[in-house]
Amino acid sequence: MRLLRWQLLAVFAGLLFPAASQADVKVTTGFSDNMVLPRGKLIEVAGTADPGEEIYVTFEQKTPDGKREEGKAVITGKDGKWSVKIGPYPAGDEPGTLTIKGPEKKDAKGKSSSIALVFRNVKIGEDTPKK
Repeated sequence: MRLLRWQLLAVFAGLLFPAASQADVKVTTGFSDNMVLPRGKLIEVAGTADPGEEIYVTFEQKTPDGKREEGKAVITGKDGKWSVKIGPYPAGDEPGTLTIKGPEKKDAKGKSSSIALVFRNVKIGEDTPKK
């Protein structure tokens, strides 16, 4: 009887909070705030999400002549994996923002929301240790 109660509670929670049961957009390790990406090279950004979802990756950085933004979209495979290459970028003094955004999903009430991973203070250049 006790097990049945917990099972019913789990089903009820899944109906009340369907967004919690949806897969999140995830990125492979190595990405964080305050990171330095290599200049002059293509940068691979990869991760997982629900199969067949569109993932949009953008890098935005201030440049001396304004603002540069580049974005690419990719559809996840049957296994939920995705990968996209952005760049290459020249070295710059101003940090940028790397954003990885999943598709908009509607909850039971019809409210739209989207999952986004945002990495701030991302620099392009050489990551050389200080001596």
